[in-house]
Amino acid sequence: MSEAQGKAMARLRAGASRHSAPPGLREDVLARIAGVPFVRARPRPSAMDIARLAWSGLLGGGALAAIVLVAGFFLGAWRLAPPGFTGELAARGAGLGQELVLAHARAFATGHLEDVLSSDRHTVKPWLAERTDMVPPVRDFADQGFPLLGGRLDYAGDRAIPVLVYGRRKHVIDVFVLREPVSPQSLEVRGVHVEAGVAGDLPLAAVSDLDPAELRELLSLISSVAKGKERVASG
Repeated sequence: MSEAQGKAMARLRAGASRHSAPPGLREDVLARIAGVPFVRARPRPSAMDIARLAWSGLLGGGALAAIVLVAGFFLGAWRLAPPGFTGELAARGAGLGQELVLAHARAFATGHLEDVLSSDRHTVKPWLAERTDMVPPVRDFADQGFPLLGGRLDYAGDRAIPVLVYGRRKHVIDVFVLREPVSPQSLEVRGVHVEAGVAGDLPLAAVSDLDPAELRELLSLISSVAKGKERVASG
């Protein structure tokens, strides 16, 4: 942060007023959403949180575009479930899908795509396993067009889960290793797709703006590794 930015931040903090949301705002918003409950993984970034990210330089020169993008994700997530998608189990699955899309968007907005940056599964796998009670199925699929970029920790509900980060041309794919499956298996929020799969007994969810067929291809490769198949089909 430059000296000028630091002074600007100090002036903002000194002169900023704080306001609480009007009573009943949350209930009013929920009442307008056609019966789709929102399940949050961790507190949403507030407008002030996003502003702090922009001021701190984390968003770099594309700050305004990134803020607009993330705001669009937040608003779009409220309208995730398709008409007629009801029931407790379905609602829980939709809520989990929302969490994953928001986590994916948050990683881009903050520039925090990986905690461990490596294409070596012997580096990524133990790093994630040591920090969760899960052993993720990690493998580099560069020969099939899905290079392993690294991994990070994220949250579903209130528990840490591993995230495998893959590349595909100029796109990034987050593969969340879950404790419960996403239902329905295919979701979409403003051009970002969630495709569910399984590796052994571990539910997976691939999240990216790529075509869903490519996400399913990656999930199939990971599933094959979890089943002990050393040879994987090229894609």
